[in-house]
Amino acid sequence: MLEQFYNALRLVAVVATVSLLGVFVISGDLITILISVELFLLAIMVSVIIVAGSLGDPVVGELFILTVLVVGAAETAVALSIVTLFYQGTAVTGVDLITLMEEVDAEQKVSPGKSGSDDGSRKNQEEDGQN
Repeated sequence: MLEQFYNALRLVAVVATVSLLGVFVISGDLITILISVELFLLAIMVSVIIVAGSLGDPVVGELFILTVLVVGAAETAVALSIVTLFYQGTAVTGVDLITLMEEVDAEQKVSPGKSGSDDGSRKNQEEDGQN
């Protein structure tokens, strides 16, 4: 019985290691990172079920896992919808998307010497001068 427990925990350790490799080593694509995070959550959930089963009350562990699964599924749905929206606009799904988002944000910020109202008043003055 104890040997099965250790074998199951070894399997969980392998799955967690593979998922961490997917996040930190491969990490070229946002979809791969999301799948690796979900795989890590799965490894954690399996370890909770194993420990709860060995303690004699697997129902509590299974209820906890069900809650984590629901939250993980909601998180993945939101993340995939965000990636899909950015892909439709930019055709980029890699980690470069984060850099692209930072560049767009930097372009949209107004420099400290200029403000939006100054630009409008200049345009109005130029129009008044032409009339």
